[in-house]
Amino acid sequence: DEGWGRLTVPLEGVREVRLCGDVVYQDGVVVTSAAMHRYEARTPYAGDAPALGRVAEAVGLDDQTWGYTTELTTSARPYRWTINFQSHWGDTSADVFMRYYYGPQILALVDNLDEVGWTYTTATSSGKTFCEGVLTLEEADAHLITILAQSDCGEQWKALKSVKDFAATPAGMQVLYDLVREDLSLQVAPVF
Repeated sequence: DEGWGRLTVPLEGVREVRLCGDVVYQDGVVVTSAAMHRYEARTPYAGDAPALGRVAEAVGLDDQTWGYTTELTTSARPYRWTINFQSHWGDTSADVFMRYYYGPQILALVDNLDEVGWTYTTATSSGKTFCEGVLTLEEADAHLITILAQSDCGEQWKALKSVKDFAATPAGMQVLYDLVREDLSLQVAPVF
């Protein structure tokens, strides 16, 4: 309990390494605890509210920090999960975060989810403005193909065509997590 050690494992020919039951290396990818936490939160059904709460928490949308309520539309396709942010945003950054970071991950982690929606208000000089947005699976997949083309993540990952394909393995979830984090940094970078 009070010591530490170092273990070197040659990875040539190794497809997977587990440490204390968790995948830490798979298919050439080092899997972080954040990506593993996301992978473990996967759920097959958009109608399972407790499972959706675990998905939201895994991607970093805990309701204590973000203050939101949710709505589910699951009576007919397209199935949509709408996140209604209660706090006010000073600008449209909610759109950027949901479209390029949270939305793709949520769509990946809920097997039968077709759309992620969001609402929020912004404070303007003339008062409050109600804003809303939607990210469809088709939009997320099209954007994913664009960012994959610019990425050096490897041909095995570039062959995947949907965010949902990435959630099939811990390594795939790590690659998706890395891609959306990098893409978000490009979306919010100041333009000079």
